[in-house]
Amino acid sequence: MLPLAATAAADGSCPLGPADRRGSYNVHLGKHSLNGRERGSQVIQATQSYRHPQYSTVTHVNDLMLIKLQRPARLGTNIRPITLPSKCVSPGTSCTVSGWGTTTSPDATYPQELQCTNVSIISTADCKKVYQDLLKESMLCAGIPNSKTNACNGDSGGPLVCGGVLQGLVSWGTFPCGQPNDPGVYTEVCKFIPWIRKTMRS
Repeated sequence: MLPLAATAAADGSCPLGPADRRGSYNVHLGKHSLNGRERGSQVIQATQSYRHPQYSTVTHVNDLMLIKLQRPARLGTNIRPITLPSKCVSPGTSCTVSGWGTTTSPDATYPQELQCTNVSIISTADCKKVYQDLLKESMLCAGIPNSKTNACNGDSGGPLVCGGVLQGLVSWGTFPCGQPNDPGVYTEVCKFIPWIRKTMRS
């Protein structure tokens, strides 16, 4: 996350990305710091991962994955479900993105504390001026014009929350991170509600 500014992380050298690591791993809930256990946090084994069947490692379309936990999480102050969107978010909406990704780029400095920053939704037309054909229908852009504030390596899969609603998941962007006027690109969650509901029912 550039700059420093109920979340889950996976065990390993970097936070879980939305379409990787489909083997066995633990999911940490309610964590703010990666150092040790925190009051109200939980560790639950993942029993299955459901990558979107049309995910592409080349274009990053359909870049999301659902995780089935071995047991239900105990809800509390630090662990709560997030609201899924009933409609897609509008350009100009203020949102918050969070994660444990690097706070420097191109050299990586990974924080131990959860980072967050505010960004605004960028219109598809304006985002296509930057990324042209790389921007696909299932993608959403967010950033701050003329600012280096952005998500970065290690934030992949992190939530883009707008008014308490999960509107995006960190997917990709330019490298080095934090290029002014190069918005971050997110999976647009509203486009996947039918798949999410169907997968959860199964």
